Formats: sequence, structure tokens, C-alpha cells
Amino acid sequence: MHSARATHERIVDADEVLNCPDFATGLVTQPVRRIWPRVRTPLVGVAVGLGLMLCLIRLVGPRSAPPPIELRTSVGTPDSIFQEDLLEIKILVCNEADHPAKDVRVVLSGRSMRGLLCQSVDPPEAFEEATAQYASAWVGDLESGQIGGVTFRFSASGTGKLDLAAHVTAANLPVPSVTPVHCEIVP
Repeated sequence: MHSARATHERIVDADEVLNCPDFATGLVTQPVRRIWPRVRTPLVGVAVGLGLMLCLIRLVGPRSAPPPIELRTSVGTPDSIFQEDLLEIKILVCNEADHPAKDVRVVLSGRSMRGLLCQSVDPPEAFEEATAQYASAWVGDLESGQIGGVTFRFSASGTGKLDLAAHVTAANLPVPSVTPVHCEIVP
């Protein structure tokens, strides 16, 4: 555009051409045309949300399940007792897993509990609670191969067959182990 310069003349500073007073650019501004005018912002939000969810799943997500606990329960009770005698129910729990069973508890329950009154628990520090519906005791943590136990002593207010259940629970046991307890109280 400048008549004094020839086409063979070398321009060292590129800005010099743009600042030439003889050269005027016809800068025209046009509105930017959006392909997705209102969808873009929600899509970005969804993408960010999915990214955050994936990060949370990775951080807090599913862990490998702890190995199952294997508890074997043995219940010792007489076939029958006289009403004036104390009914002694001894429950032994053996941890057959290769890792500890945490916070093992024993709960005796059933319809027949209404006719029984808990007199004592051995060891005494194991006793937790006794109501008309259940009696519970704490066995503790059991290492692999370890046996723990508790003995309940009840007095009976009536005669007849007792149908109870001994529920053994542990903090890392998904489903309680249930063992039936049967005895007959005679006059």
C-alpha cells in the first residue's frame, strides 16, 4: 500500500507495517456464532460432575471385602431340670478363621425367655443386659483358633419345654450364627 517501498525491500520490523499511517485496516467485528448456545454450560457442568464422581469412587470406592469369619458355636444345656433348680446354659464360641473375630457377643432369645429370670452370668464382667425377651453377654475378641465362652444361669417361673436360640455376633461377621437351645423344665 505504501508507494515508496518496493516489493524487493525487506521489512525487518513486522509491527512497522501495521503502524503505517497510510495503511488502515478495516476491522469489522461480528457477533460470535455459537454452535450450541445454551447447551454448552450444562454439558461442562455434567462433565465436571462426572469427573468428581469418578475421583470420589476411586478415593472412597469399594474396598476389597474382608475375609469371612468362621465361628463354631457349642451350646451345653441339660435335657431337663427341676423347676426349683437353676437352668445353666453354657455357650462356647471357637474362631475357626485365620484372622481375629472382633467384639464377639452372645444373645439368648426366644418366646420361652418370658418364663426365665437371669440370675447370673459367668464370667460376671461379660454380662450386658437381661430382659423378658433376651439376655446378652460379651465374649470379647477371639484370635484365630481361640475359644471363648459364657455361662448363663436362669431360674424358671413355670414348667414346660424351652425353645431358645443362641445368636453369636461379631463386628466383622456379616450374619449372626444361630444355634437352637432346647430344655424341659419339670415340676
